[in-house]
Amino acid sequence: MADRHSFAKFFKLPLDKIPFNPKQLDHPKEYLINIMKKSRQKTFRRYIVPEKDSRAIVGKSYNSPLFEFINTSREYRKAYTASDILRRFIHVMEDYCNKRLSNK
Repeated sequence: MADRHSFAKFFKLPLDKIPFNPKQLDHPKEYLINIMKKSRQKTFRRYIVPEKDSRAIVGKSYNSPLFEFINTSREYRKAYTASDILRRFIHVMEDYCNKRLSNK
């Protein structure tokens, strides 16, 4: 959510529902699920929002649309500079990929 404009556009959400500083949210996953309930994209709602009367915290394919967003977003640098968590995650993934490639 750190790149508000791209996130809102990709997930078909109103921009004013995306926080300016998502790292200040107490429960960002819960917030994401609640705003995703209002998404115009039925697929995203089905993947991210848990089924009604389910004990699950997230939808069955919660990570799939998030990975799709990361893989297709051309402006990930905006989010990268705005989010310490994303920056650390990208570094961990780069290290992991580099280690896998060097072991081949």
